[in-house]
Amino acid sequence: MKLYSYVVARDFGFAPNPFFGFCTLATCKPKIRKHASVGDWVVGTGAKSTYDYKGRLIYAMQVSEVLSFDEYWNDARFILKRPNLKGSLKVMYGDNIY
Repeated sequence: MKLYSYVVARDFGFAPNPFFGFCTLATCKPKIRKHASVGDWVVGTGAKSTYDYKGRLIYAMQVSEVLSFDEYWNDARFILKRPNLKGSLKVMYGDNIY
């Protein structure tokens, strides 16, 4: 098991995307996405520029599955994570974009 950590500069729900029953990291952090395996942990902490969240834990998630972009796009579980610019902010920030 490995622990990956990074600073979350802005948190709009795009990366990570915690909506629709799955917390996903399909965009940003290519090195984490390339090397993370099932059982590893990914944590995000607040940036210096975000005074209220500076150095605080924003999220922690354990990797339960690793998918290719094609697998993610075609998996029915993640259809709601495809962005829809006519929807709510939650829907607009979908991370299933590839």
